[in-house]
Formats: sequence, structure tokens, C-alpha cells
Amino acid sequence: MAGSAFLRQNGVRVGDRVSLEKGGRTEAVLVVGEFMQSNARVVAAGWSTLTALAPHEKPISYHVGLRDGSDPAAYARAARAADPGITPDVRGSNAITQTVMGSASALTLMPAVVASLGVFNTVVLNTRDRRRDLGMPKSIGMTPRQVTVMTVTSMAVLGAIGSLLGIPLGVAGYDLVVPP
Repeated sequence: MAGSAFLRQNGVRVGDRVSLEKGGRTEAVLVVGEFMQSNARVVAAGWSTLTALAPHEKPISYHVGLRDGSDPAAYARAARAADPGITPDVRGSNAITQTVMGSASALTLMPAVVASLGVFNTVVLNTRDRRRDLGMPKSIGMTPRQVTVMTVTSMAVLGAIGSLLGIPLGVAGYDLVVPP
């Protein structure tokens, strides 16, 4: 896996082969994924790539993914029993990732709420503005339910037109702002 900055700077895409160099050694690897990283020199490689490029380097940490249904506490006990110098951290998912995802969700929800309030305000103002126009159908026999259906239908048409215009414009704006 390679960082996004590495991929952009070197013109590489997922699925391409690249050569990594360290200390006069070269290893050809396949880019199998991308992760967010602003340092253009960062790649994440497997053990075989590390030993091929730097056979005398020692890892400073291991990231172990357990199978579903595995007991993390039992794994930690077994790892400590195998090597007392190991201090496994079994907190589960990354707290930073949870914080970022929670913040992104809140920041996504806030504009949606503001947009909903804007739509509601438009409907209320439009209905008040058309108060006399709505009185005419009521005077010729429309029930309050029919007037409500007529008003909601007219607002639904405006909403559908707004969605049909807003979604492609939002995608185009995203493509413009966020680099590929």
C-alpha cells in the first residue's frame, strides 16, 4: 500500500508496479491499495519486502488483525507468554479513526439540517405568499386535505428539480476541489 502523496507525486495508480530502493537494494512491488498520507516517501509494505530491502532492520511495532470471533485478550496473554517484552494493545478500533469519523458525520449532518430548514422556510413563505391563491380552490369546494396535497405536490416538484440540478453540480464541485 502506498500513501496518496506518494501515488500523486510519482504518477502511480493502484495496480501498478514500482521499484523501492533502500541502501543500494531494489525490490519491485505491486501497489495494492492507497491510504491517506501527506508524506510522499511513505509506503506500507509486508515483511518480505522489508527483509529484502533492509535485512538488518528491526520492526518497532506490529499490527495484527484477528479473525472474527477471536478473543483479543486471549491473544494478548499468549503473546505475553511467548515473549515477555511484548506489550500488546487490545483497545480494538483506533480511537483517532473513531474521532475523525464522528466529526465527519457531524459536519455532514449539520449542512443537511440547515438545508432542510431552508426548504421548510421556503415552503412556509411560499404558502403564506399564495394564501389568497389557495383561498380560491377552497371557495369552489376543495377540502383542506386536497389543498394540502396540491401544495405539497408543487413543493415536491421544486425539490425534485433542485435535486436533479444539485447532485450533478455537487459531484462536479467535488471533482474540482478534491484531487484524484
